[in-house]
Amino acid sequence: MNVSKILENFREMSPSKREQGKLFEKFCREWLRLSPEYRDVKDVWLWGDWKYRTGADVGIDLVAETFAGEFWGIQCKFYAEGSVDKAGVDSFLATGSGKDFGGIKFSRLLLFTTTSLTKNAMEAIEDRTPPVTLIRVDHWDDVAIDWDRFWSEFDKKIVSGGDTDARIGAEVLRPKKELRDHQKAALEAVRKGFQTADRGKLVMACGTGK
Repeated sequence: MNVSKILENFREMSPSKREQGKLFEKFCREWLRLSPEYRDVKDVWLWGDWKYRTGADVGIDLVAETFAGEFWGIQCKFYAEGSVDKAGVDSFLATGSGKDFGGIKFSRLLLFTTTSLTKNAMEAIEDRTPPVTLIRVDHWDDVAIDWDRFWSEFDKKIVSGGDTDARIGAEVLRPKKELRDHQKAALEAVRKGFQTADRGKLVMACGTGK
């Protein structure tokens, strides 16, 4: 199982593009909750579940809160083919960049997409305040996540179970890598060196995991 297969499952099991998109939003929510790359994320909500939201859909699909108390606006584009054009991100950028939600403004914007962006769309997200991070499908085959376990839990709790805010736990993460004996020895040597000096040099052969 990999991310591409999971996305294919969404297309096969959902009767409409809208339903496919909703599954993709929940997938992105769980990926953000689990990914070691975003350890600063405290929690993530679907737009409809976020307590500070106002009005209807404004191009924001998810909201993340960090442990520092900042909020991120997130859009999820689930396209089978073609590219996301500028019009496809305009409302998201406009809302995420300026709108105030009960005193809260987004400090960062994330754009999840299963396909590429047109040149105009790429130019629209570059050098903005708040900054926009583009996360494409080829980024998601994260070695930290066991996708077979992830899919089993996602299907059971969210697809078949129908629980819109079900959470996938850390049991779907692969065991953390552990240092090999020669790396442990190197680490201990570095610690010993810093007891008598404020700088040093670690010399190891290529491929030994410095």
